[in-house]
Amino acid sequence: GKTPALIALPSDAPENDYTQLVSYINRFLREYNEFAEFMYSLSRGELDYTPPPGKMRVLQSFKSLQSSLRHLTWKTQKIAAGDFSQRVDFMGDFSAAFNSMTQQLQQAFADLEQANAELAEKNQQITASIRYAQRIQHAILPDAEQMRRIFAEGYFVIYQPLQIVSGDFYWIVQTDDNIFAAVVDCT
Repeated sequence: GKTPALIALPSDAPENDYTQLVSYINRFLREYNEFAEFMYSLSRGELDYTPPPGKMRVLQSFKSLQSSLRHLTWKTQKIAAGDFSQRVDFMGDFSAAFNSMTQQLQQAFADLEQANAELAEKNQQITASIRYAQRIQHAILPDAEQMRRIFAEGYFVIYQPLQIVSGDFYWIVQTDDNIFAAVVDCT
């Protein structure tokens, strides 16, 4: 779990096979430590981390993985922006699962758009029916001239719909001296 330290040689160490071996080991340790830091950053999802130089085959594999993950991130951002035509074909089994998810998202968005269009159409039909009912209701009610006559005679009518249209109509008239009739339609 620790980063291996380089092997220190005394400054007066002779140039021989031993110092050459230590030099090789130290170069390996430097490359290993850089590679380990790269791997650690990759495991945390830091895809912008610059990979170290080197020719180790395992390093090249992880550089390729980093590149693939960066490309996958770009494709995911495109899908999040609504471009469901994006496909992944460079990551084996993961590609099939990712592409299936993308197709399901595309279908879900298409279904949602269709449902919204149907809802908007139904809403328009209901609104048109309500407006029609309002026109009929206003045609039944006394007009402004009739209301002035009613008020002049000392009678009044209260019409207060609960919502857009009312289901109740009240009409009060005087039939004879001090006899009133009320017509109430509660529907």
